[in-house]
Amino acid sequence: MDEAVLTYFGEAALNKLILLITEELKFVWGFDKELNKLRESLDAIAGVAQDAEEKQVAKVAVRQWLKKLKDVAYEAEDLLDELTYETLRLKVTRFSSNLKAIESVRKAGFRLKMAHKLKEVIKSLQNIQTEALLFEFIQRNTVDMPRNRFKTDSVLDNPVVGRDIDASKIVDLLTGSCDQRVLTIIPILGMGGLGKTALAKLVWEQVTGKRKHFDVKIWVCVSDKFDEHRILGEMLQALDGNMSGMTNIDAILNQLEMSLQGKKFILVLDDVWNDAARGWDDLKRRLMKICGVNGNAIVVTTRSEEVVSMVETSIEYRHKPGILSDEDCWSIIEKKVQYGHGGISAPLNSDLLAIGKEIAEKCRGVPLAAKVLGGTMALKKDKEAWLSIRNSTAFNASDNRDNIESILKLSFDHLPSSLKPCFAICSIFPKDYFVEKEELIQLWMAEGLLGTPNVDTGNEYFSYLLLNSFFQDVERNDYGDISKCKMHDLIHDLALSISKSETMMLVTSSVQIRHTNLIRRKPTPPFLTDGAKKLRTLFIENAFSVGLWKLKSLRTLILKGNDVEEFPSSIGKLKHLRYLDVSHTNMKALPESITKLYNLQTLRFEECISLTELPKNKMFNLLSLRHIHFSYDFQMPSMVGRLTCLETLPLFAVGPDRGGSIQELEFLNNLRGSLRIEYLEEVRDKDEAEKANLQKKTKLEALKFVWSTYGRESFGNDEEVLEGLQPHEAIKSLEIKDYLGERFPSWLWMMRIRSESNSSTILNNLVKLNLIDCSRCKELPRLGHLPHLEVLSIGGLDNVKYIGSEFYGNDQTLFPSLKSFEMMSMERLEEWKEPSGGDPGSEIVVFPCLKELIIWECHWLTKVPMKYLSSLESLDIRDCEELSNIFDEIHGFQSLRTLQISYCHGITRLPSEIRSCTSLQVLELSCCDKLTNVSQDLGNVNSLTKLDIRHCPRLSNFPEEILPR
Repeated sequence: MDEAVLTYFGEAALNKLILLITEELKFVWGFDKELNKLRESLDAIAGVAQDAEEKQVAKVAVRQWLKKLKDVAYEAEDLLDELTYETLRLKVTRFSSNLKAIESVRKAGFRLKMAHKLKEVIKSLQNIQTEALLFEFIQRNTVDMPRNRFKTDSVLDNPVVGRDIDASKIVDLLTGSCDQRVLTIIPILGMGGLGKTALAKLVWEQVTGKRKHFDVKIWVCVSDKFDEHRILGEMLQALDGNMSGMTNIDAILNQLEMSLQGKKFILVLDDVWNDAARGWDDLKRRLMKICGVNGNAIVVTTRSEEVVSMVETSIEYRHKPGILSDEDCWSIIEKKVQYGHGGISAPLNSDLLAIGKEIAEKCRGVPLAAKVLGGTMALKKDKEAWLSIRNSTAFNASDNRDNIESILKLSFDHLPSSLKPCFAICSIFPKDYFVEKEELIQLWMAEGLLGTPNVDTGNEYFSYLLLNSFFQDVERNDYGDISKCKMHDLIHDLALSISKSETMMLVTSSVQIRHTNLIRRKPTPPFLTDGAKKLRTLFIENAFSVGLWKLKSLRTLILKGNDVEEFPSSIGKLKHLRYLDVSHTNMKALPESITKLYNLQTLRFEECISLTELPKNKMFNLLSLRHIHFSYDFQMPSMVGRLTCLETLPLFAVGPDRGGSIQELEFLNNLRGSLRIEYLEEVRDKDEAEKANLQKKTKLEALKFVWSTYGRESFGNDEEVLEGLQPHEAIKSLEIKDYLGERFPSWLWMMRIRSESNSSTILNNLVKLNLIDCSRCKELPRLGHLPHLEVLSIGGLDNVKYIGSEFYGNDQTLFPSLKSFEMMSMERLEEWKEPSGGDPGSEIVVFPCLKELIIWECHWLTKVPMKYLSSLESLDIRDCEELSNIFDEIHGFQSLRTLQISYCHGITRLPSEIRSCTSLQVLELSCCDKLTNVSQDLGNVNSLTKLDIRHCPRLSNFPEEILPR
């Protein structure tokens, strides 16, 4: 990459400043003339900033001019921000009449100081504007963000291109002679961007999917710090998430050995670097010790020949994937172009097709280059733009590594100017770090990179960068929306290179540093303790070795560390602070001075179990607060209804000693994401419940309604209250827990509205529904018609005796999208009936997509409509003593892979129909007291890899010929 440190501070950044010049500031402070001058200078410079960005590559003087512009612009932003802060402070204090005289004097003194600063900034900008004339900049049209809706799924979930042969070779190694060894190690070696991780994922899925060659699969991203303790800990966490807090190495090893007993595992160690030499032998020795059986494997991805030489057990297991063909590179680019922005588009004309294939050749077989270029080409599908890319000197590098770095830089240069700083600031996160989408967008807001603090704009920016492959490896939430992602190492290197003049990742000193991450870096560098006046972003483990009040320009403070127990009151002096995260600390209280952070937009104190004290009745002073994140009901801020800008509120605890009346939610109509409402027994009736105004909160995606389980004196109002809590019709996820009404509300029962002209569905977008411990309800609501319902969980509905026609509805296709269905602890359930109705003479289609069915602790259940469940891949039935018909209708279950049955004493035999389950891989039968017979036809199930039959005392007929020889 070019060693010159370039400056990206274009039109979008200056326009952001212009947005800070509001009529309110002019009115409150009387700076009409000065602020208008400031705006005129910013407007004039913004028009030529794009041309300046492009010319700085060749002209050092232009680069210096841009740096000077950035410094002055930051000064202007701080000044406008301080005016905004003081305006908000006046709003908070204006109700105190005894302060009026003091405030009048203070306001006059502050205005005088700001007037002087404003004149200085205007003078500096005018000088910069004059200097710009010397460079003869021209007006340039910046690349605008497309305003259409981004559609990501079609380009994110495509299969890996051009790696089938590579995957097949590695799979053959893993499933062949691997069984003769305790532990086989297969290194995948290749340059960055070649697709080693994608290949490892492809192999991982194949050997643990249909073929089920391994019982357990574990993935650990190692990155540039090889820490055997962390690797073993993450292995244990992958096996059992409840063990994530375990730190003692001997305890971790003991638990791993227990968890892996009798099981074959495949472990992928992704992105291993040279420093593995210090811990590899110890890790391997410990893994050998906990291997319970032969046939275990480790796949290691690395760029280093040294690592391969160190880890490989035999050179025949080394795999070095080659480059892709030009045709494969074009296939990757074409998919990006066709689906990248706004969904599928028309076929390319012959000119674009020819140019595109020439560009594909310039990728030199590197898939990351093809992905990133494809996203860039999708932005403008015109001949001139594509010719500009094809003719770029970026492709002139002598080797593949330099070539891909140049391609990534080229794609960055083609980003809209508003996205460039959003991408650059991602360098603040460590390599291979999974960043929460929500966290990233709130960080962009805090840094002022979205113009106005708008989450929808942030979502657009995120989707754009994702579609251009600047982000990858997405993870999704329960209803399919992207929740987190990370950056490829080479993309992260690009972000670091672009931001290195302002971002410090190592402990060095610089007066220009504006962003730094010091997590796990000690001691605190001197430039922080001396006061870093320009610092805007700080990630640190112990902020109290730093004089926080000295960090005058700080916008973002993320504080980590278990030893953090209290917060200094000096936090209230950080006037510009917009993002404060003290999650996972042992902090006991938030100081009252925090309520002076009038510009604060995001406050996070998640998983702070010791935090029991919040400022009393003053949190509403945080007039700009949009996002508050906490984990426990005892941390519920009071008078939250006065935070009228609020968009994120994870839970609301009803009650006079908690959040107050549910009416506090009435005007918070900008809430989005998920909201859990607890202690609903404190709500008196339907009228009071309706004051929560949930139907107007159209940006909420998930709602949870929870009543207390203990100390409830009266249950008479539950039905009224839930009736009044009707959500908006587009809600995606709904949970009702510990509800003690006898009927579910009408809005859940009457979800189909019909008229002569149309038929529409309330809760049409519902993807997930949980009905838990609603012990007095006698019937399930009608759900079969919901078109997008994918996950359904019902449990603890002790009064439901039958699941019948009221559950299905009367459509021709019922539960058309349901994939997972759980029934738990249905104490009185006797029968799950077949559906009835539909059009005469037509066959009813039920559960066409159902993949997973779990039925636990339904002790009196005698019948399940098995003939409608033929799409199942996993069936798990436990503690259903009266159930006997499971195997009677199981023929034709060709998708079934896993069958687990335990404590089902009504089952007497495993009949010959089991041979029709041609995909069955795992069969587990346990504690079935009346099981006497297993058909020899089980031996014809060639796909079976695991058979576990135990604690079945009456089993007398077990054909030995079905066992492997």
